[in-house]
Amino acid sequence: MNESIGLLIYRAAAFLRREPTFRYLREYNETTNRSLEDTEAWQRRQVSRLVDYAVRSIPFYRELGVRSFDELPIIEKRMLKEEPDRFVNRREGDRVTVKVTSGSTSEPLKLLKDNEAMAREQAATYRSYGWAGIRPGARQARFWGVPLKGGDRLKNRIRDWTLNRSRYSAFRYSDQVFESYLLKMNRRHPTYIYGYTSLIHEFARFLAANRKGDQPVPGLKAIITTAEILTPRMREEIRRGFGVPVHDEYGSAETGSIAHDCEKGNLHINSENLLVEVIDDSGTIRLEGEGRLILTDLHNRVQPLLRYDSGDYGLLTREPCECGRPLALLENVHGRAYDTVIGPEGKRYNAAFFSYLFKEVQLEGETVRQFQVIQDDREITFRIVKGVDFSERVEESLTSQLRAEFGDYFTARFEYCENVEREESGKLRQLKRIAPIDPAGDFPT
Repeated sequence: MNESIGLLIYRAAAFLRREPTFRYLREYNETTNRSLEDTEAWQRRQVSRLVDYAVRSIPFYRELGVRSFDELPIIEKRMLKEEPDRFVNRREGDRVTVKVTSGSTSEPLKLLKDNEAMAREQAATYRSYGWAGIRPGARQARFWGVPLKGGDRLKNRIRDWTLNRSRYSAFRYSDQVFESYLLKMNRRHPTYIYGYTSLIHEFARFLAANRKGDQPVPGLKAIITTAEILTPRMREEIRRGFGVPVHDEYGSAETGSIAHDCEKGNLHINSENLLVEVIDDSGTIRLEGEGRLILTDLHNRVQPLLRYDSGDYGLLTREPCECGRPLALLENVHGRAYDTVIGPEGKRYNAAFFSYLFKEVQLEGETVRQFQVIQDDREITFRIVKGVDFSERVEESLTSQLRAEFGDYFTARFEYCENVEREESGKLRQLKRIAPIDPAGDFPT
C-alpha cells in the first residue's frame, strides 16, 4: 500500500488501541528544541513522581519502604522472572501489551506495558525515524525473525499489514534467497529497510558483488539497522550496496527504543521516555561515563522498570552533537554482559576488539566472510565462514594476535562452517561466552 493509506491505517489502529501516538509525536518533535538542562530537570520531576507511584502501588517497592530514587536497588531480569507479580499493578481498564524478550540468554522474559507507555515508545521511534526522512505509514522491508507457530504467524501478518511492512526471514538465506528478496522489494518499493545489522550487511555485500547498481531498490530512502553492532566498515558497505544513508537504532524489548543516530552518526537517547545511567565496576551509578547501562522507563505504570540492569555496556556523554539536537549521547555500545570475553585479571573484551583482529586479516582481501568468537573458559574458538581469498595465514595471524594480547592465557581453536548459526530470535551473536560464571566476580571459574 502507498504511504498515505499506510498512515491512515496506522492512525486508525492507534486510535482503536487507545494509544495517543501522534499527540506524543508532535510533543516530542517540539521537545527536541528545548535545552539539555531543561530535559534533565523534567526527567528529575518525572522520576520523583514515578517513585511516589511505585511506593504506593507496586508491592516490591512498597515493601522496600524507600522514599527517593537514589535509594532504589538495581533490578535484574531474574528478579522479574522469579516474582513477576511483585512488580505489577494491573489496574482496571488498563490496555496492556505483553512484550517478550528474544531470550538470547536462554532466559526469555515477559513484561507488561500500558497503552500510554506504548504510545510514547512509538512516538519516540517515529520522531527519530524522521531524522532519516521516514514518516509513519512508510513502506518497510523488515529483515527479522519469522514466528514458527501458526497462531503467532497470523498475528504477525496482521501486525505487518497494519504497519505497512513486508517481512524477510533472517533464519535461512543464500544468494538465491537474496535474489528473491530483491525481486520482492522491486515489486513493493519499500521506503526503508529495517532489521538485523548482520543480515542487511550480508545482503548489501551480495548486491555489491553482483553489481546490482548504485541504487538497486527504487524509491529506497534509508536503512535502519538494529539488534546487533554496526561497525563503521559495515555502515559503509551497507551504504555502498544500497546507495542510501544508513542509520542505527539501539533498543531492548524491555523498554523499546533507547537511542537512534542522527545524520552525523551519533546515537541520541530518547530522553523523554528513558533515564539512562551507567554503573561502573566499583558499583557507582553515574549520569556520565562508561559502564553497564541502567534503564528507567519514565511512563509505564502497569509494570514500572526503575533502575533496570540492561546487561549492556556503553558510554554516556553530554557533549553536544554537531546536529544541534539537545539529547544526551550514547557511545560505544558493545553488547551484553554475556557478549564479552573475560581475560586475565577479569578484564573484559567486547566484540569490537575481535573485529579489529579480523580487520588485520582482511587487509589481504576477503579472507573471512563471517565470523563468531566463542569463549569456553580458557579456550577461544574462532568460527569462520571462509571468504574467496582465505588462506592458512588467517589462523596464523589470529593466533599470533591473540597471543600478543593475552599471552598463553587462551588456547585458540578454529571451526569452519557455511553460515554462522543464528539465535532462535534470528539475531546473530558475534561474540558468545559459555564459560561458567563466578557470581561474585563474573569471572570464569
